[in-house]
Amino acid sequence: MGLRDRWRKRRGGAGSSSASANDRAPASAVAPPPWQGTPRGPDRTAVDILDVVDLPPLIRASTGPLLLHHWASWDEASVASLPALKSLARPGLRILGLGWDAFLEAPTGRIPGMAQRPARWADGSELAAYRDQLGLSWPTTMLRGSPEQLQELLELPDLGLPAVHLHRGGGARLAVHLGAPSGEGWAAFCSTLDATLEATGSTEAR
Repeated sequence: MGLRDRWRKRRGGAGSSSASANDRAPASAVAPPPWQGTPRGPDRTAVDILDVVDLPPLIRASTGPLLLHHWASWDEASVASLPALKSLARPGLRILGLGWDAFLEAPTGRIPGMAQRPARWADGSELAAYRDQLGLSWPTTMLRGSPEQLQELLELPDLGLPAVHLHRGGGARLAVHLGAPSGEGWAAFCSTLDATLEATGSTEAR
């Protein structure tokens, strides 16, 4: 049974996971940034965990263009967006996948599907399975906290999945695309990405 079939089979399952503030790792535990770590092989079966409060300093630590991909293994649209993200990967661009599988439950209806996600997926195993099956070359980190914390810390006007954020070196956010990677909004996002990479000396075509 493929991963997409497994997703559909389990979609109706109930449950959610949570992590208390006492379980959070200290800020020192998240250094160095994920993209500076040892490359992971296809046999890896887990993902790293990052507390949402440690995400802003991690973004500011980037010295070049950084693309953040917010997604969840229980969200079908997120999984469907992964091939499009692969088309953006090239030298000069750092990509970091940010999994929402362990997030605390959002208010009912705000993040479709979150309340129905299977609780056992919160260990990151499904994120790792999709990453390995699709051969994603960038690191995937599972966020710990809540969507509301993320929205406040990153000063986001809207929440949803999937989402991609483009940052320049030093952390300034240049563009955000929310939803499926298609249409005029996606084209505009890609144009901003191309211009940013050209300005930083990475002009290799997609």
